[in-house]
Amino acid sequence: MILRRIREFVLRFEKKFNLIPKYMRIINDPNSEWTDLTYKNLITRLLVIIQSDETPPLGADLTYEAVKTIQSTSADLPEIWTTTKELLETELQLSEMEDISNNEAYKLDIVCWLIELVVTTTTIRRLIDDGVAQEKKNHQNAVEEIKRLRAG
Repeated sequence: MILRRIREFVLRFEKKFNLIPKYMRIINDPNSEWTDLTYKNLITRLLVIIQSDETPPLGADLTYEAVKTIQSTSADLPEIWTTTKELLETELQLSEMEDISNNEAYKLDIVCWLIELVVTTTTIRRLIDDGVAQEKKNHQNAVEEIKRLRAG
């Protein structure tokens, strides 16, 4: 269920994510195994969106430092998770976890928490609002077309 939500989010905002195609394929394939590099790239992209927002939900300087640390850390090291968790704890109260790097469910929770913060950014809110406006326009056009066809 959580993986599906993450996939849907990443697909919906694919252009904003700018993920390497290899990782997009992994994330979008329900049968693929997520590697440490997949997590690292996804987390980095989420943090970049947060950090570059007009009014970031996490401190821009803290987020920038976290991105630098994560980018320079090997994907298989627990520092990626420690850095991300510490950054999230500046805004959220997270449950304690002994070894994040070996707990898949907790990794997914961290990604979901990041996604929840990304959704609050003005960048993503604009994309959502634009999508809603376009959907309303499409619906109105369809209604008008149906009326035209019925009248004709």
